[in-house]
Amino acid sequence: MQRPSYVPDLDFVCTDQEGQLVAYCLGNLFRNADGTIDDAAAWILRLGTHPNYRGEGLGTALFRLMLTKFRNLGCSSTLLNVFATNDPARKLYDSEGCECLYRMKCYVSSF
Repeated sequence: MQRPSYVPDLDFVCTDQEGQLVAYCLGNLFRNADGTIDDAAAWILRLGTHPNYRGEGLGTALFRLMLTKFRNLGCSSTLLNVFATNDPARKLYDSEGCECLYRMKCYVSSF
């Protein structure tokens, strides 16, 4: 939130009737040195739904809302990461026409 590229309007949350968070989608824009948005400027940082609310279409709705917001800001593409083991997220992104650009390995060291 401290970065110059932070855009508060790209934080979407969904709450239940008691005001408890049930789903969210956080986005970001990447800009050129002169402040203009480049072609691959949009990034979905996080998208999540509380387990009790999965399967109700909240993640899909927030994902579509974010893509619409990005398009309205002049972005022509959106990037995101997903773990290969996250089948629900991969199913959502596949159903929305996303394509896998590359796969990467992650390493961890425990102390």
